[in-house]
Amino acid sequence: MKQFAYDATNAAGEILSGVVQAESLSDAISQLEAQDLQVKSIRKVIEENNQSPESHWQKRLEKAVARRKEWIPALQALADDLPSGHAKSETKRVYRLLQSNFSASQVLHDTKLSQLLPLLVLGTEDKPSQSRLNAWFAELIRQRAIRHQRRQALVYPIGIILLALGVTALLSIFVVPIFKEMFEEFGLMLPAPTLLLISVSDMFTERWLTTTIVLAIVFSASAFGIYVFKKLALGNFLFGAMLNGTTANLRAMSVLCGNLAELIHIGAPVPDALELAGSHCGNPYYFRSARLTALAVRGGLPIATGSNSARILPSSLLYALEKQPDPEHADTSVEILRELADIYMDRSSRHTDWIAMFFPSAAVVLVGFLIGFVVISLFMPLVTMVSSLA
Repeated sequence: MKQFAYDATNAAGEILSGVVQAESLSDAISQLEAQDLQVKSIRKVIEENNQSPESHWQKRLEKAVARRKEWIPALQALADDLPSGHAKSETKRVYRLLQSNFSASQVLHDTKLSQLLPLLVLGTEDKPSQSRLNAWFAELIRQRAIRHQRRQALVYPIGIILLALGVTALLSIFVVPIFKEMFEEFGLMLPAPTLLLISVSDMFTERWLTTTIVLAIVFSASAFGIYVFKKLALGNFLFGAMLNGTTANLRAMSVLCGNLAELIHIGAPVPDALELAGSHCGNPYYFRSARLTALAVRGGLPIATGSNSARILPSSLLYALEKQPDPEHADTSVEILRELADIYMDRSSRHTDWIAMFFPSAAVVLVGFLIGFVVISLFMPLVTMVSSLA
């Protein structure tokens, strides 16, 4: 019987580590899945007394985590000197994270702590690169600014739409009933848009309680549905590569490539690095692809063709991973992955700029259409009445 060390999560989301005995890798995975465990990483235990490569890179990360307090004074001084803004708040956030009590295992399995990987990996080097540190910190600040810009881009159009809906509701309650009485006195044949507007007015005036409850349920269900849809990446599972270019997917792929580069840089085997980086990206679709590709690689299959799931990952990423086992190309592989992370984040930033321009204009058009519909619906019967009198 062979021994396999594993990291897995149970139904409660707790991270478990241990060793399982099985005849093969697939048998070990089957045993763990039968226990309702979701395998994060699994590897054969090397029984020799020599230290395995797996434990070597993990020990390097443990040392880096132990040395993290060396960064705290510099970050504290930097936070004190910076003016109020994204840079200052991001520096304080990183400062608080470094001050918290965490282990190397938590860094590898916690999405929030995994953001510190580039900084911690720098701590494993004898002479940390100042340029890389500056680039990492600048990237964190840029990501914070992008998130703020995305929220700001949505606040304005959502505010306009809510204002327009509020005005429409007030018109439906106070103005439309007056027109309705006038139309009934003249016995006019009302067009379909006017009948629709009067029906909406009746909902707000005669059945206001039911209407309020229904609207609250609809808005709550829609918000929850959107949250679940994005959290579980259902769009990716339904439409596949068609949605790879969305802002959220580009950001997830940037995180995957960036952390994959850092893990490989400190010596993590490609399968382990793939699984861990996939779990960091926050996208279940890409995580599943990375995990299945890692399992195929452990089985001795080529990276690019070892699994159908590998086709979901960018070909440039697979090319970098194929280069990695060759010592002559190890540094090149890491640099390619870091470049990919920058490219994906830059594309995500451009999408955010497009959203900031598109949504306010779309909101104005929608509001204009809504107000125009109310005005036309109210005055169409009056125009018909005046024409008939003439």
